[in-house]
Amino acid sequence: MATHDPKYTVQTRLANLTSRVTELEAENKRLRVHLAGELATKIDDAKRVIQDSIRVPQDGAPGRDGRDSTVPGPRGDVLFIGPAEVEAAVAAVRKELLTQRAKYLGAIEQALADSGGTSGAHQLIRARLQRVKRDAGL
Repeated sequence: MATHDPKYTVQTRLANLTSRVTELEAENKRLRVHLAGELATKIDDAKRVIQDSIRVPQDGAPGRDGRDSTVPGPRGDVLFIGPAEVEAAVAAVRKELLTQRAKYLGAIEQALADSGGTSGAHQLIRARLQRVKRDAGL
């Protein structure tokens, strides 16, 4: 007859499996606590981001309300460009644009004159230049 090794008995295997289940349950509990904490942190961070994106900004400190417009106030975070400044900037840009157009048109005309071209292509270019000059007011 064969002798039974106690390592392979049903009770030994059952005890080993019970021990392993107990270990797994303890590990599962630790993981749940850890993941619950991380999840709570992520949810709180997301809530803060959403609340910050929809929060109405607070009003600044009370100002002069335009009562004394000749005295400049402290520098603030807002830059206001008045209508006069905008008009001056637009006029300067338009002037520069017209200057650039005149330079380009002059260069093209000079190239045509230097080439002495009388072909159909040269005539079309000259006609188009005349229309562009007329439209630009040059």
